[in-house]
Amino acid sequence: MRKMKGIYNHGIQHQMYQNLCKYGAIYGVIYYLGLETGLRISDLLALEYDILKNPPAGGNEIIAGCFDVVEGKTGKTKTCFVSHIMRGMIVDYRNQVPYDPKDPRLFKISRQTVSKYIKKAAENCGLFDIGCHSLRVTYAWNLLCTAHSFIYVRDALNHAFLSTTMLYLTDGVIWAIDRAYGANTATCVNNLPLQTTNHT
Repeated sequence: MRKMKGIYNHGIQHQMYQNLCKYGAIYGVIYYLGLETGLRISDLLALEYDILKNPPAGGNEIIAGCFDVVEGKTGKTKTCFVSHIMRGMIVDYRNQVPYDPKDPRLFKISRQTVSKYIKKAAENCGLFDIGCHSLRVTYAWNLLCTAHSFIYVRDALNHAFLSTTMLYLTDGVIWAIDRAYGANTATCVNNLPLQTTNHT
């Protein structure tokens, strides 16, 4: 299976959102929720309608809401924090979609359909090798840019091994160095002695 890359340029991240919204609001919400939480697409599509029903008391101006998710792949619990803007996007989306007690999912859509439009939006931005998993890779990259800690990113992704996290981040590091110095660092980075493991 081809490795999905992240979207490392913040300007293009926003262009992706604008392109996705042309296909429907649902794609824009899923996209930004993926960038903010780092959840796998399977966990995003399993979220229920009332995920923000009980926002935390005493929330500050940075963290406007949170919810817990039991990851389908690992069985680990992840607490997801969402910004005030993201919370507003979810509320606006819910106002357009009636609650169905027979199907309490927030996003009634298949992974294949989401993947189709993410790829279309990426191609419109001149990007390739972009898919649903790219949201999680982009989340990891954005987190590294703010936290400056590989260990922090590993823990946020619920990875068992740092080497798995590095598989997510290597392309982003190459992109950043190439952009800053104009150097072709792909060869030296690919020769680093990183242990290869399955994504978790």
